[in-house]
Amino acid sequence: MLESRGIRKNQVFAWPDDYYWETDAKKREEMLKGRLIEEDSEENRIRSRLFEKRYVTPGKGIQGTDYFMKIIMTMEKIAESKDSFFGKKSFQKGIREIRDTFCLDLLQDKPEYSELWKEEFVNLWSLYIEVCRDDNNYAGLLLGTGRMSKGRLIEKLEADIYHKSTELPEQLGLAREMAPFREAASEAFYRYYS
Repeated sequence: MLESRGIRKNQVFAWPDDYYWETDAKKREEMLKGRLIEEDSEENRIRSRLFEKRYVTPGKGIQGTDYFMKIIMTMEKIAESKDSFFGKKSFQKGIREIRDTFCLDLLQDKPEYSELWKEEFVNLWSLYIEVCRDDNNYAGLLLGTGRMSKGRLIEKLEADIYHKSTELPEQLGLAREMAPFREAASEAFYRYYS
């Protein structure tokens, strides 16, 4: 992602901007480990916890799964199970998974650090925007006859991000807890399309 902003590979940045602009998990891990050696602060311990929840498979390390992205992709299904007679347990399990993965209990305990969640979520939404923008299925027209115009793609992304960052958390009863998630979605969208 840094290269897409016209930034050279060995260019030096101010911490934590470089960390939050990078979308490659391995590169982010290297940056975070280096920073933890330099400065073992509460902020960096929280960043480390969020990193582990987002990328690390217990007992296996980084396996290529972005668990935050997985939550974005499964929130719709969790919300659908809310009113289903047979889906109550699935709904409750989904809510626990969202709270656990996004470390929402830690956020409730340490609200003074909510900006760290917001920055991590801006990174997440930036990756989401890039993936959707570059994906032929997402940006394609019916029956693969071409790609959407840039304006139509922006409209689709805006509606999609609003639904996933605002409407779904409300349906799930997590709107207050997920405020940084919603704010980050708007910020990421406007970074790309303002």
